[in-house]
Amino acid sequence: MPSTILMILRILMIKEKLCYVGYNIEQEQKLALETTVLVESYTLPDGRIIKVGGERFEAPEALFQPHLINVVGVGVAGLLFNRIQAADFDTRSEFYKHIVLSGGSTMYPGLPSRDHIMFLGGAVLADILKDKDNSWMTRQEYQEKGALVLEKLSVPIQ
Repeated sequence: MPSTILMILRILMIKEKLCYVGYNIEQEQKLALETTVLVESYTLPDGRIIKVGGERFEAPEALFQPHLINVVGVGVAGLLFNRIQAADFDTRSEFYKHIVLSGGSTMYPGLPSRDHIMFLGGAVLADILKDKDNSWMTRQEYQEKGALVLEKLSVPIQ
């Protein structure tokens, strides 16, 4: 692999292992400046050890405050809000009810947990499919047919 790709992979590994979304950025910044409580060590593949402090919460914070990395924009929350507000008035409330966070950066500690995100995704899917009989099985159907009821749902049974 070219060294640039290796460097990007290392950065992603550090991000996944050490970064988090802070609940109170001012408090996190104060802790980072005045203490070493946020400092974590990371061992690189060549054995060198680097220390990561404020960067642990500053990198994810750019999702919400892009100006921190010199990007002009409103951040994830602003983008979502603006997009929903641009929709027809009658559909906005439904959009707000069905917000799903997904993707690698949503796995930072401080954002909803992975299980919660999966639950939200499943809840949205269930809501979309609620009126389609071929998307569901009843308890009675399962008790009568067992796993064979999955054929109704177009799930191959082997």
